[in-house]
Amino acid sequence: MNLKELFQNWGLEFLILGWFFFVLYPFGPAITFDSVSFIQAGENFWSGNGYVHSGSNGLEFAAHRFPIYPLILGLIGNTPWMLLVLQFLLFTVSLFAFRYLLKLLEAPRYFLTIFALSSLLVNYYCLWTEGLYGLLFILLFIQLKKEENFRPIVWVGVVVGFLCLTKMVGLVCGGALLMAYLFQKRYLRGFLIVVLSISVIIFWTLLGVSYLGETARVVEFHPIGFQDVKGVFQALGDVLLPLNSSSYLAIVLGVILFVFPLIYLIKHWKIKEQLSLLEWFLLIHFYGYIAFILLSKMFIDASIPIEIRTFFPLYLNLFVLAVLAIKAEGFTANLKHKLNYLLPKLILLFVGWNCFGLLDFRTVGVGYNSADWQSFEFTSAISRLDAEVVYTNDQAALNYFSDFRLNPKLLAEKQNLYTLQNNPLFQEEMDGILGEVASIAAARIVWIRNGITQNVYPTYEELKENDRLEIVYDDWLCLILKAK
Repeated sequence: MNLKELFQNWGLEFLILGWFFFVLYPFGPAITFDSVSFIQAGENFWSGNGYVHSGSNGLEFAAHRFPIYPLILGLIGNTPWMLLVLQFLLFTVSLFAFRYLLKLLEAPRYFLTIFALSSLLVNYYCLWTEGLYGLLFILLFIQLKKEENFRPIVWVGVVVGFLCLTKMVGLVCGGALLMAYLFQKRYLRGFLIVVLSISVIIFWTLLGVSYLGETARVVEFHPIGFQDVKGVFQALGDVLLPLNSSSYLAIVLGVILFVFPLIYLIKHWKIKEQLSLLEWFLLIHFYGYIAFILLSKMFIDASIPIEIRTFFPLYLNLFVLAVLAIKAEGFTANLKHKLNYLLPKLILLFVGWNCFGLLDFRTVGVGYNSADWQSFEFTSAISRLDAEVVYTNDQAALNYFSDFRLNPKLLAEKQNLYTLQNNPLFQEEMDGILGEVASIAAARIVWIRNGITQNVYPTYEELKENDRLEIVYDDWLCLILKAK
């Protein structure tokens, strides 16, 4: 193969990979609150200290950190260039797996350009489970396409099992596949997949119960409001838009994308027997995933954000359904002709628009290694902090900037982050913490300004004005205190 043929066959892929590395390199991969927990749990496991991370009272079993991604991070260690290689590798393999899927579907290669969209790229840019989940999700599409020829189900089961061990939403894949197999009257395969999915989740949950004596999240009712429903449409619309775009435009796009799978199903209902396993899965998974997120927010964790990270699997879901739509049997020839004409132009238009937004994103970054966090002076104070006991409102920042030396505990909660319920024992628990700090000379309280826990723990003003505490460091962004 000469150079000209190489660029004809692989030029688009190289261009996308070059663009991703260009955006990723200056500050990535982004380290966020969850990233620190993943790294800590993985490193502790491979060090022989157990699968533990910082909890309310120090180290505890990381029950709600599903293990595959943290274990990979633990093998790599907290080395910036190795973490960069990992995220670039996940992105690269995902891109080439999607290329292979397009080949199986006999679809045009221009769909590869979706990997230059902010909504996909950022999920590989950040040190989140989404990068691994996205790769596994694409591999599932490939296996489902191959499964049309009634190939052995073992590889479908393996991929679904890994999805369930990467994120709890992998359970949605198992449920969607059960329904897809039922519509195809392949009952045994559906039963096997759903039993596998539930077994994996139950195993991990019981492991958490055995270590913690309770589940990772308390089941309580938190009503879903208008803002949550609005957030669903906005998050769907954000798939095509640059970061921080107009919410109104995102909502309009989101409404269109929300009904797209329904229209696809209605158009094919008369010939539903001809729908492939992959088509059934995509249609069921799309609405099942949204329902799962809303139910989880309603009963398990009210703090679940509805954003591009949460909806990342749905973006892949929608794009593969769009790939199938250009040749769908249920659509008229005229409609398929219009789709073939409009889709490449629309995708390229949105990709170009996203690229301008990502240029700004590249110069700032996100997370603890972003330009903002690198400019903060208090991070040096944390790195030098020598304390026997530390209480904080932000364990992740303390762990990251102290290289996991401090093993901080959490301050008393005024309001639970997950249930949003007020803590009636707050003052009693806070008095206990202040008493412990007073009894240990090398004890410190470290408060860091962030928007995630601003309503959960004591405020900057409350701690600063407490007459039992003395200020060691104060720059408004960070407050370090000891007992008087």
